[in-house]
Amino acid sequence: MDNDYCGFMVRYIYISGEGITNHYLGMGISDVSKLYKLAENGKIENAESIKIEWCYNCDIVFKGANLLEFIQKHFPEYLKNNTIDINSDDNYKVSAIDLS
Repeated sequence: MDNDYCGFMVRYIYISGEGITNHYLGMGISDVSKLYKLAENGKIENAESIKIEWCYNCDIVFKGANLLEFIQKHFPEYLKNNTIDINSDDNYKVSAIDLS
């Protein structure tokens, strides 16, 4: 399994902020690379900031309403399985994490 290494995840997308109950937006190389490539190619709209780092690591900050729009567009399966209660004025961070 590509997201499991010695008992812990090595590639995942972590979402943080008030009202988020499931903090894992995605897992594995395909999800992490998808987010990284969106950021790298300027395909993420309405982000407050985008920080691209080494390998597949990146951080994207959104206001609440823009986060919901981003998830609906790029990770709709997340909304099918989770309920989120976001505040449109709060900041939320989406991070692609690759520890490999």
